[in-house]
Amino acid sequence: MFNKSHFINSCIFLFKLSLVLSLVCFNNTFSASFNLGTTYVGNFKGQDTGENYSNLSTSMGVTSKFGDVTVSASSSVSRDLNDQYADVLFGDLRVNGSIGHRVLPKLEGSSSVFLVLPTSKNSRDFKNLNSSLGHTLSIPYKLNDSFGLNFTLTNIYHFYKYATDIFGRSNTRNQHAVGASANYSVSEKLGLFGSLRSTKSFTHSNVGSDSYNLGIGLNTSIRKFNLTMGYEINDNLLMPNGIERNFQVFDLDKSYFYLNLGVRF
Repeated sequence: MFNKSHFINSCIFLFKLSLVLSLVCFNNTFSASFNLGTTYVGNFKGQDTGENYSNLSTSMGVTSKFGDVTVSASSSVSRDLNDQYADVLFGDLRVNGSIGHRVLPKLEGSSSVFLVLPTSKNSRDFKNLNSSLGHTLSIPYKLNDSFGLNFTLTNIYHFYKYATDIFGRSNTRNQHAVGASANYSVSEKLGLFGSLRSTKSFTHSNVGSDSYNLGIGLNTSIRKFNLTMGYEINDNLLMPNGIERNFQVFDLDKSYFYLNLGVRF
């Protein structure tokens, strides 16, 4: 069931943060922006298979910049479109802080520290999550005015009330991911992008697993609006026998497509 109190409290938090950031913007040192987006995610399985996935979500966030430090907060609400009786679900609240710095003598990068608070029913009631804390090191490399690369290293640590969820399954204790992405500007308002990420996860029982995420897409912008369309596949890196590699670019049984419309003001 949709928890109105958690939804209202999180919205109040974002509103208060937005108000504070708006007030400090009178000082030229500060700047703030607000964003709102709607995303549709679906898979390629037919309605008659019983495995069709169709979800609509709306995200909201606020970002403030103070000198070289950027602080943001965001959350979302979503609903399963296949179930007419499905509840509207509130997502987790994420607070992020980032700063640019020099990685090597001639290489610039940025570090982000983020905190995830369990405002969603899945994290709070099913997984008994207290919070998650993570760090991402991002290293961009621009080849020319049209083509750029970005490399990331991410470490996430989850803190639970119990080692298992309510179904007795061991919760994920920590995750370590390495990723690379590329973007190409076709024109001033049209871009293409692709990304690949590999993640190593460990449960509280110290059982490890490897997974990957591969995505491609395009985005276009018109004034303050941005439209993104993409394809993603998520799967295990190893076959069930734990020995053979399992990496596929296209698999309609395990992939998704999405459409996002966002606005920033």
